[in-house]
Amino acid sequence: MQILPNPSQPIDCALLEWRSARRFQNAPIAEHTLRELLELAIHAPCSRLAQPWRFSVPGKITRTRLTRIAHDVTRGIAGSNAALQTAKMLHQAPALVAVSVQYTNSQNIRAQREDYAAVCCAIQNLTLAAHARGLAIWWRSGYLVRHPSTADIFKLENNEELVGLLHIGYPIAGVYQNLKPASSNTRWLE
Repeated sequence: MQILPNPSQPIDCALLEWRSARRFQNAPIAEHTLRELLELAIHAPCSRLAQPWRFSVPGKITRTRLTRIAHDVTRGIAGSNAALQTAKMLHQAPALVAVSVQYTNSQNIRAQREDYAAVCCAIQNLTLAAHARGLAIWWRSGYLVRHPSTADIFKLENNEELVGLLHIGYPIAGVYQNLKPASSNTRWLE
């Protein structure tokens, strides 16, 4: 079933129109725009008002270190060509934001899951706010994000985990996803 956006519901349009992007125009993102996105991101639901999200915006020096680590990590896993491509994508992203979760109760698995989910909701808020400004985001969550050297770069604390590295910019082309309809993953119970 194809859903058509209800024009009177801007969120409908945003959810159906936004796309991930891996290629961006060579146009900088103003710092005040990044600050707006971060302020909108934190209006995400979170259990116990924990506010477990943490944001790191790497400057030139940190970005250079991250690009080197990404190259080395990727080369060891996927080879030299993939390493060059990864380094290029990091270098060319107009803006980067690392998003982490700071666990409010590292002994309670349920609380950890709630904190992680809240951070994912904050990332979704940031993504939709970016879309409303004509920007696109690629949410990187693979091996680079989980690598210990990446945690060191962003000075993560013991009870903190990186959830994603967001590439933000004006898209050249969006990545369109062929999504299965919700009905294929929905159970209606009596």
